[in-house]
Amino acid sequence: MSNDEHVPEIESYIRTIKELTRSVYTSLSFKKFRNQPLVEIVYAQVFWLNAFPAINGILDQRSPQNITTGATIEYHLHCQLEFGSYVQTNEAHGNNMQPRTIGAIALQPTGNVQGGFYFYNLSTGDIISQRSWTPLHIPKDVINRVHELAAANEVS
Repeated sequence: MSNDEHVPEIESYIRTIKELTRSVYTSLSFKKFRNQPLVEIVYAQVFWLNAFPAINGILDQRSPQNITTGATIEYHLHCQLEFGSYVQTNEAHGNNMQPRTIGAIALQPTGNVQGGFYFYNLSTGDIISQRSWTPLHIPKDVINRVHELAAANEVS
């Protein structure tokens, strides 16, 4: 392979990830958001592409994720939420007046055996992981909050 030549299989894989990312992005309730959730959409697409066996892959019955890490996807653990779902995550708490839940947007499964997920914390704009949450319908206030976080992130 000489300089400036492209590998068709890699180019096809990149196009697939871009198309999956565009389809998720356009299906979201938000008109804009910070850069980090966009990066997380790409991570989620790669996660799901690696979670299932490839048609012409090395092994017909094992996914790339299973071959490299030994982990498998369990439907009841890893397929509970779709990207962009609104949840209230259950936070560790004591007997005080601190909030016991935090509003968050679902990003992707962590892939661990406990069935955790990565979430976009709407209070701080950080990425968090949790194993316990309550899915809810997304209210207009949440959409406005995501837009506020995006506006605060914009460079003027």
